[in-house]
Amino acid sequence: MILIRCVAFNGLAQHHPSQGTPAGQYLRTYDPEYADGRGYAVWTDDPEEALRFETSGEAWMLWRKVPFKRPRRDDGAVNRPLTAFTVELVDEEDVWTK
Repeated sequence: MILIRCVAFNGLAQHHPSQGTPAGQYLRTYDPEYADGRGYAVWTDDPEEALRFETSGEAWMLWRKVPFKRPRRDDGAVNRPLTAFTVELVDEEDVWTK
């Protein structure tokens, strides 16, 4: 199974305020339609709570998901809220063997 881990926070995406900077944490939940398509992510330190994907392609598709409510940003670019986070895809087995 594949997990999404945050490497850095690059933009103005919304995430749970109690978490501070999510670097090093795993994506727990994500709603691209939240706040009229501005997106909302919740991160966790616990890999057991993380979203799991069968393939890296599925994880990549979620990271690049375009909300139906707001397909374009105010500047006209494609809206992909989760790309405000630099992420890496990690194999769940590698998380537990380190």
